[in-house]
Amino acid sequence: MGVGHWELDYRAAVFHKTVDCNPFVNHIKPHFKQKALLLVNDVEEVLIAGGTRSGKSVGVLMAAAQYVEVPGYHAIIIRRSYPELEQPGGFIPLSREWWDGKADWNPEQKRWTFPSGATITFGHMDNDDGVQKYQGGGYSFVCFDEVTWHTEYRYTFMFSRLTKKTEGPLRDVPVRMRATANPNGRYMDWVKKRFVNPKTRHPGTLFIPAVVGDNPSVDAAQVEKSLGNTSRLMREQMLFGNWDAVESGQFQKAWLKYYYRDDAGFIITPYGERFLPEEQPRWQTCDPAAGLTESADDFVVSTWCLSPKANVVWLSCFMGHYTIMEQVKHCQHLYRRWNPQFFAVEEVLNQRALAQILRESVDPPMVVKSVNPRRKKKSERAIPAFSLASTGRLLLPEDDRAFPLDIVESQLLSFTGEQGNRDDACDSLFYSAEVLVDVMAYGGNYSPESMLPTTYKMFSKPRGNYPMLT
Repeated sequence: MGVGHWELDYRAAVFHKTVDCNPFVNHIKPHFKQKALLLVNDVEEVLIAGGTRSGKSVGVLMAAAQYVEVPGYHAIIIRRSYPELEQPGGFIPLSREWWDGKADWNPEQKRWTFPSGATITFGHMDNDDGVQKYQGGGYSFVCFDEVTWHTEYRYTFMFSRLTKKTEGPLRDVPVRMRATANPNGRYMDWVKKRFVNPKTRHPGTLFIPAVVGDNPSVDAAQVEKSLGNTSRLMREQMLFGNWDAVESGQFQKAWLKYYYRDDAGFIITPYGERFLPEEQPRWQTCDPAAGLTESADDFVVSTWCLSPKANVVWLSCFMGHYTIMEQVKHCQHLYRRWNPQFFAVEEVLNQRALAQILRESVDPPMVVKSVNPRRKKKSERAIPAFSLASTGRLLLPEDDRAFPLDIVESQLLSFTGEQGNRDDACDSLFYSAEVLVDVMAYGGNYSPESMLPTTYKMFSKPRGNYPMLT
């Protein structure tokens, strides 16, 4: 993000007024990355993120307080829970060190009120319904601390609470959305996509990387020594701020291949194929979900087709948290959209309802196939998919903005087979590989030999009269 001389002069003047001359923050000398955050008030959306102990919280609290001398100014800093705000080193203890005796603290509302009447509030959201608490609020500054533990919905909702005044004391106060993060957390995929990855970065956003070495007020050597007792993954994320560090999984990045669509809508694969998916055998796999809470598994419907050379093309991946009837409607809509040969849905003890309802569907009538884990470990169920991917026959879209590519890649590359990990998209892939042999029963000029990975006989039993590879 290039800037001219006049912009630098303007930023320096604003910094002098809102930091150097601000009695509520001028006792702190910001380090380089904190100063960068405080200088870019003309940029609406900024993420400062990276390693632990990099001074992100101090920088954000200073930013929140830059305009507290302006009447009518209101700021809010949000975490998942109040205990996180109150822990040692958290925003509330830090703010009390700075402002006790200078401003009024309301412990019930978790709010500072400054002599001008401006306020800084500490809020929390532990689920998507939490946005309703802020429905009527209006702020000039909103910050999500540890934003990788929040959904994108919560984050984007709070843009609706930003209020820019065109007259009065607030006319020269910018609206600012800020966030902090370490490169971990349940929802890091969307954060990485929106801010960190240059190819997918949201227009107008700014990413400020920060690590412990940027912060002269802490002993970086001691932090590094302490993190030496943790895993390699933890050190990469918390010491170096590495957004590409993932738990060592069973899929390899080099296995993943990609396709794109040309201007006419044809799929172009790295193997010289050009075809319309509507003219190829298609099928869908569904991994239902039983809950709506943040900790619940995702409901996933994936759509697939076979290329002319029998590569497996992942056409779409729809995922989220929905009620059972909402899941039914999404399944019906996706079935109409893609008109697959069949719809394979996981049908286990406590999740039979979706399959049973879909079998009764008349608009559209659906060919529903039952699949289930058969008490196999996930690592066993993954073997057909490993074989597809390792031979370069699994193709992902490189240019489809509707496809959650970052999430799918992250789940694949971090898949270990352990229970409790986020791998719902993986499950839809595993079922797709499992039913490959059935695709030809519904159409397509494919021999079993062309459709199945060469190692298929290691993990599947013959179905019907289809011969197995020898």
